[in-house]
Amino acid sequence: MRRLLACLWGMMLLVSSCHKDIDVFEPIDLDQGNIERFFDAIQSNPFVATWNAAEEHIILTPNNSQIIIPANVLVRPDGVKVSGTVQANIIEMADKGSLVRNRVQTLTGTGDSLLESELVLSIQIYQEGTLLQIEPGQSIRVLSPLVIYAPNLKLFLGTETAIRPLYWVDSGNAIGIQPAEMVDPTQNRIVEGIEIITHQLGWISCAKIIEQQASSDFSVVCLELPLGFNLKNTAAFLVMQDFNTIVPLNETGEEGQFILCKGHLPSSFKTEVLVVAEAEEGEYLFGRKFAIISENLTINIVPERAVLSDIIQTLEEL
Repeated sequence: MRRLLACLWGMMLLVSSCHKDIDVFEPIDLDQGNIERFFDAIQSNPFVATWNAAEEHIILTPNNSQIIIPANVLVRPDGVKVSGTVQANIIEMADKGSLVRNRVQTLTGTGDSLLESELVLSIQIYQEGTLLQIEPGQSIRVLSPLVIYAPNLKLFLGTETAIRPLYWVDSGNAIGIQPAEMVDPTQNRIVEGIEIITHQLGWISCAKIIEQQASSDFSVVCLELPLGFNLKNTAAFLVMQDFNTIVPLNETGEEGQFILCKGHLPSSFKTEVLVVAEAEEGEYLFGRKFAIISENLTINIVPERAVLSDIIQTLEEL
């Protein structure tokens, strides 16, 4: 009898010990989360330049690109020419990490074509808080050593939606991008790059359209998240491994708000899924997983708590 009791007691201890090792997901309260605050905290600080609009000005960015603004080409929204001091806010993005940090994806306006981004610029010029434009018939030039010219490079203009990410539209400018030589001021030598000619300020992109495949080779990718994650507190991206291409997962799946999807994606592409959420102001969750795009692919990720500096470092290493 004693042996039987001892055996039963040992089995109870074993079951109790095993039960403690089971990893049970505990729901996290995300009701106060707002993903917009996360992007406000990590987005790139613009490079600022001021000058007199009546004079030609060359803005040299931290990456040694040159933005050449001719004299007297800026106008107010009502078409009145601008005189006096103006200020430009410039953001320059040439890698995957900076695209994600600024919530910039690489899809055309229809969402059916993927772009391989070579360079993205945000050029905003103000005078006393008023956003200025380029006078019709005029243009500005950008010289950049960050991109090597290729015949299939095209110039795209960004159109912002109510909530970013923005979408890209072909500028239709046949001479929008050309090969160019320029002086590298840091090394005082001639380097090769590109010249961009644009008639519009705002978001511009130098990119290649990734070749389309047969419609049968396209897939839908979905990300399944635990209870509590939604579009208000969460953002998710596909980061292509072989291309400088960022695709947002922002279409709600049929099963509800906890599944984020994106269709019309080329099969067999290697990708990394990134997901970040804000639990409350200053508290974040982060997850990542590698995958190969295939038909009706669903990826499950349980984001874990992470500090902002670690998330930023991960993005910088993409």
